[in-house]
Amino acid sequence: MKNVMTKQPTSIRRRSASLRKLCRPFASLALCAAAIASPAAAAAVSCPGYESQSRQESDHEAFIRAYIDCFNNQDFACLDRVYADDLRYEGQHWTLSSKEEFFTFYRKAWEHLSEHITVLNVRSEGDKAFVDLQNRIDVFKSYPDFPSRPLMAGDVLNLEGTVAYTIKNNKISHICDR
Repeated sequence: MKNVMTKQPTSIRRRSASLRKLCRPFASLALCAAAIASPAAAAAVSCPGYESQSRQESDHEAFIRAYIDCFNNQDFACLDRVYADDLRYEGQHWTLSSKEEFFTFYRKAWEHLSEHITVLNVRSEGDKAFVDLQNRIDVFKSYPDFPSRPLMAGDVLNLEGTVAYTIKNNKISHICDR
């Protein structure tokens, strides 16, 4: 996932730059997805199917856009309808094995930060959707026990990447975030 920094005071830029590598997995988790810069990178991190994607119009585009609206609005009732009970999130630094674990993580995270995801492009193949997106994360309350490293109030992260979702029975069942 590529970090795109906006104009900020030097101290925040320096702190954000130092967070880039370690926060990258969360940002893509925040994007609910797999941070993959290229097909070669996808193959290297074992996100099956990514390397064979064409630039066809996505069968899953409307579903993904509706899901991202739920996520941006922190609407747990809506997210509950979108995620499969056995949702599996595979990240670079951790794995979540159920919808409830995912919700527990985000309930805590959203006490410390806000985020906004913008969908740039959606490609699909069978039950998989590959979503190019941007995410802006604003940390408003320090998060010292964030899984990859502490986040400080005032940190701003602007990230871009591609996220891989598996959609079965109109629910997201797998998110590959490596």
